[in-house]
Amino acid sequence: MKWFHELKKKRLHLDSINLFGLKIGISSTDEPDKPLSPEPHRSSSITTTQPSIPNPETVPFLPHGLSQLKTYGGGFAGRDAELAALDAAWAGGEARVLVLHAEGGAGKTRLLVEWLTNLRDAGWLDAGGVFVHSFYSQGSDERRNASSELFFQQALNYFGFPGEPPTDPTRKAEALARLIRARRGLLVLDGLEPLQHPPAFNQGRLKDPAMGHLLMALAGATATREPALCVITSRQPITELAPHQSKAIVQRPLDRLDTAAGIALLREFHVRGTDKELARAVADYHGHAYSLMLLGSYLKEATDDHHIRRRSEIPLLEEDRERGGHAGRLFRAYVNHLGEDSPEVALLRLLGFFDRAAERELLAVLIEGPRIFSCLSWTKIRVFSCLSWTKNLPGLTGLSPEQWQRILNRLEGMHLIAFDGPHAPIDAHPLLREWFAAALERESPEAWRAGHQRLFEHLTATTPQRPDTLEGLQPLYQAVAHGCKGELHQKALFDVYRDRILRGTGNDGFYSTKKLGAMGADLGAVANFFVDSAWRQPAPNLAPADQAWLLNEAAVRLRALGRLEEALAPMGVGMEMAVEQENWSTAAGITGNLSELELTLGRIDRAVANGKQAVEFAERSGDAFQRMASRTTHAYALHQAGDREISRRLFQEAEELQAKNQPQYPRLYSVQGFQYCELLLSNAEDAAWRLFINPQSQIPNLKSLRFDCDGVTARATQTLEWVTAGNLSLLDVALDHLTLARAALYRGLLTGALSCVDTVNPSATDREKTTWTQTRSDNHHPVSDTHEIEAHLTAAVEGLRKAGVMNHLTAGLLTRVWYRMLTGDSDGAGADLDEAWEIATRGPMPLYQADILLLHAGLLPDRRDTGTATTLIERHGYMRRIAHIASLRSAKGGTSNAKYPDDLEVLDDLIREAKKSDAWESAKNLFLQRARIRTRRQAYELARWDYKKVLQLNSYPERSGHLADILLELSDLEYRSGLFPDALTHLEAATKELSERGESRRIDKLRGFESLLRQHVRNTEEQRLWIT
Repeated sequence: MKWFHELKKKRLHLDSINLFGLKIGISSTDEPDKPLSPEPHRSSSITTTQPSIPNPETVPFLPHGLSQLKTYGGGFAGRDAELAALDAAWAGGEARVLVLHAEGGAGKTRLLVEWLTNLRDAGWLDAGGVFVHSFYSQGSDERRNASSELFFQQALNYFGFPGEPPTDPTRKAEALARLIRARRGLLVLDGLEPLQHPPAFNQGRLKDPAMGHLLMALAGATATREPALCVITSRQPITELAPHQSKAIVQRPLDRLDTAAGIALLREFHVRGTDKELARAVADYHGHAYSLMLLGSYLKEATDDHHIRRRSEIPLLEEDRERGGHAGRLFRAYVNHLGEDSPEVALLRLLGFFDRAAERELLAVLIEGPRIFSCLSWTKIRVFSCLSWTKNLPGLTGLSPEQWQRILNRLEGMHLIAFDGPHAPIDAHPLLREWFAAALERESPEAWRAGHQRLFEHLTATTPQRPDTLEGLQPLYQAVAHGCKGELHQKALFDVYRDRILRGTGNDGFYSTKKLGAMGADLGAVANFFVDSAWRQPAPNLAPADQAWLLNEAAVRLRALGRLEEALAPMGVGMEMAVEQENWSTAAGITGNLSELELTLGRIDRAVANGKQAVEFAERSGDAFQRMASRTTHAYALHQAGDREISRRLFQEAEELQAKNQPQYPRLYSVQGFQYCELLLSNAEDAAWRLFINPQSQIPNLKSLRFDCDGVTARATQTLEWVTAGNLSLLDVALDHLTLARAALYRGLLTGALSCVDTVNPSATDREKTTWTQTRSDNHHPVSDTHEIEAHLTAAVEGLRKAGVMNHLTAGLLTRVWYRMLTGDSDGAGADLDEAWEIATRGPMPLYQADILLLHAGLLPDRRDTGTATTLIERHGYMRRIAHIASLRSAKGGTSNAKYPDDLEVLDDLIREAKKSDAWESAKNLFLQRARIRTRRQAYELARWDYKKVLQLNSYPERSGHLADILLELSDLEYRSGLFPDALTHLEAATKELSERGESRRIDKLRGFESLLRQHVRNTEEQRLWIT
């Protein structure tokens, strides 16, 4: 969302996505790729018959990563339109991000190689740096959770970033974009799909937030001032770019080869036949470039006449349709041609053990075996007595270097593999590796496990115990993947992931995350321990405690990466496991985390319910910390639901427990203290908001509100001293700074020290300004120091960035929007507003979206459109902001009522408006919210009436979950009211609804409540009969 085109009259302007423009000089510290010399049969990287040497004066950086682009066939035909589009983009066109997307094997990488070869021959055309990165080098397995950390580290180093690279996704993306644009760099990202969800899940969005930031920042370059270019290939479009597609952002499908191009490609392999016969073959193979290349190569190698009619000898089996289509059909044909027991086929099978280019050393381990092998299962196979292993390694043991090279040359001549030299890794197209891997795992599962066990043992034995860099950790990440595929989950988890990658899980552990920022790489390692892609089923051969730990590990990393919806599943499963094991302390912790996550996702009713459940589990456990923490979790959810009274009581109980458990720290601190301070400031925030949008508002109880601000300031000052002295986390320090900034900001507005008349209401007269200031001023209270507020805000936002907690960062940005608007920094306020919206939208974080929309409406006095914000607040039950809606409406009507509207009063007004406009869906949401507030205030009869209004309506609110949830809430209310027969009736209706939905677990949990109700009904009936 772009706010500033609406705020130009108030100097709130941001130039599209153009966030950068710094011009700096940099020099390369990487060793550049060596110029490639032409070889007769090499097609695995960019080659040319007369390569030109770049001029150091025009190309200060030699290209990086060209050798990562692998092609597996010498033929190239067609693609004139795509080459022209790439040329135009680099020559000064308006495209800054150009995405080529197509299925695997369509020729995306081959097109890049052709274009880059032409560009190199032209002397790179004033490129200030060419950086190529293939994400296939991290693995092409679709279940692998590849990460961008290594790419960013290498790219920042190449373009000359000084010092340690930032770990915050936004900051490192901005830094890299700034460097690329300043140098007129060319960035080529090949095979981005490992960083994307499958199209059927989460709309195919990027898994990695830093990559999304980078692409949007690069798109903000202009062709005239900063003509940098980013070219991307992927098997699917980039969803995040779709709403922004324009001249600067182009997503272009790479169509299958047309008939003429397909015929030309087959002719390059000297395939004989008429054009009509070749055209029929192109149509049968659907113009798939890689399949046509394989077909041409096969006919050239395996037939004597090279005629197209011989393709009829290659059957298309059903399993080929399932695994690779026509490409799989040709792989099988090659196996038949080379021979099942040939060394060539054995080598192709071994390539299936890898999801990237295979190092020669690792291939040797598979062929000859490691010198020392500790895994017991391998001893059965070490001497090749196992039939399944012997079947897959015929002819590969005991080869001389000359024999080995002949095998490689033959496979390369068939365009099945690629390598750059006698010691270079051996690569193959991902489709080929995937096909042979599936065949080997299916036909020889014992050999499949044994091979991965060999690789695991070798990588763990030859890698330094605890590497200090992200590059150094890569072999250990690979070892985890091989160990899990070899069913060595326990060893991979404890010996490698926890001991060597994380360096322990205590306060001084989690090295890869805390020191290197490798959140995505760690999640990729954790993914190997799951048997599904939904994060619900850890490997069954792990102990239950280890499964529970992995579920939490996955949830924490998914949440940190902004993949909030995905994090729900492992949290839910982990909670159920802990409850089944009656591990109440763990259950309380996980349920509390689940409540916080659901609150972030805007599911306030579920957050409140899980918060309450966490308190119950904590009481069962007796764990002192969980008893305190669960109360703050429940209290915070209730605060967002608008129930400040019960929320305050729970926070007070939590602080009493805190003082008892840690007498030296008698106040809540860290996240719990921040949440309590947010509640303590809520009345002052409401009043400050009214003044922010309408400076003429009359505010009652000013002295009491200022007292609240002073009390919170004292609290946060003390807790900041504690967390600083205790060397606690960046998050704790940043949250205390944010609390201090808010308290000073609200107090400044309430006292008149921060005048919002000039900035928010520039049309006010001098007399109105003077009157407003006089009504706020109080000689007994000092004027707030704006420098102090700014210092606290800067420390808060920077600390929250480093901590990488996106929901708190959004809160910090929105508080800074207030301050920047009040101090006249409209451009800075707009930048913060845009960044907050991008984070909240990506989450999604609908409560923050509502806050942003409210703030946006508050910045536009002439356009008090609260409709979208009101809809979000109604849908999610965000009753904490009801008073803000009322203030905006009051400001729009030009009134300045002194009386604060009660939440129920505002709901009454909204319900009346919904009825008048026949907006029954909104009315149902509002009735439900009013019923819940009345229930919390123990107005049971009125609440029961609201619930029945909801049930009388034909459909049910989307946000309420299901009819069963409403029925259960009503049943619980009637139980508290002593209406046991009615409660039982509604419980039975809810049980029926759950049964139809197949939710047997929830039904089991309700058995005890049902028995209790039936007993009460029997007792009531007996009393009635006795009285009669």
